[in-house]
Amino acid sequence: MKTLLTVRQTFAYLLCARIKKNLTGAINSIKQGFKQPDKRKHFVVGFAISVLIGIFLPWLGVLTGCIAGAIKEWWDSKGHGTVDSMDFVFTCWGALFAFPIAWAIHLGIGLL
Repeated sequence: MKTLLTVRQTFAYLLCARIKKNLTGAINSIKQGFKQPDKRKHFVVGFAISVLIGIFLPWLGVLTGCIAGAIKEWWDSKGHGTVDSMDFVFTCWGALFAFPIAWAIHLGIGLL
């Protein structure tokens, strides 16, 4: 039984180490992305779309912001720009960050 517990602990440790490494890499990628003006623009546009639509239906605002990012990347893939998956990610991050604000405004409008 003690050996099995040790194997489980070892597996858990390795799994946690792998997750930590992946999260650290993702965070560093996001930090580097925010240094690029194009990524900041994608974030702001996703945020704006999400707030504008989210005032009425907050979840639809997030969905619309992410769909806008996907459509933009599809458009780029047709020869109208450079396809970059991180552009889509930053557009969705902007939409997600706008959700609590859109939700608060939505609730505030409902109280009036």
